[in-house]
Amino acid sequence: MYTVNKMSKGKYTCTMCNKHCSTKSLLDQHQTFCIFIHTSSKEQSQSNIQLPSQEIMFQYIIHLTKKYEQLEQKISKIEKSTTNIRKKHINDYIASLKEPTLSYSQWLNKIEITQGHLDKLFSGDLKMCIKNVLEDVLHDGVPLLAFQQKQNIIYIFDTKWRIITNEEFSKLISIISHRILKKYMSWANDHKEQLESNSKMQELSMIYMSKANGLNCNIDTCSSDIKKWLFTKISISMKNIEM
Repeated sequence: MYTVNKMSKGKYTCTMCNKHCSTKSLLDQHQTFCIFIHTSSKEQSQSNIQLPSQEIMFQYIIHLTKKYEQLEQKISKIEKSTTNIRKKHINDYIASLKEPTLSYSQWLNKIEITQGHLDKLFSGDLKMCIKNVLEDVLHDGVPLLAFQQKQNIIYIFDTKWRIITNEEFSKLISIISHRILKKYMSWANDHKEQLESNSKMQELSMIYMSKANGLNCNIDTCSSDIKKWLFTKISISMKNIEM
């Protein structure tokens, strides 16, 4: 009823599922399972087909385990190869980019704090204000770059494109924070009489001063959150890049 076909090139084929085996022994192990799986309970009873023996099951499990380990190794190699190709593509893409109009240091020096930014500080907090400042300077040609495939990694351009360090990003946040405080001090001086006119305005003045100084904003946490936010604003997908 069940036959074994010996193929050319030394391979054996299961007549139930056409699976190829390199040896007769492997075919016997496989076909014992295959016949049992591919026949109904009624057919098993009529044909007197029995469950594979423990020895056959053990040998076949060993074979499947080895095959699984081999597949895992192949998948691991493929994943590493894919990562290397992706990194190469990103580096190639960066190398092909036209230099931005401003270097990172020039861009940073040109960031100014406006009254609109200060209003964000008053209605929100320092972190919201800093985000608003950065959002206003994310124009075409900005010397910042990020890829969705490299999570939370931001490139900056000085003499060439490179990854910004955590220390450099913290310094960026500190510089903007200082400029916000300076802008607030100028605003407070211009509105000195108004702020000192009554207790309610004096209370507001204290609240604004607290926000401008970042007293309720941990600089490390603030820097980390803003970096994640900035990454989502500027990151692009390699799928949209023609290599």
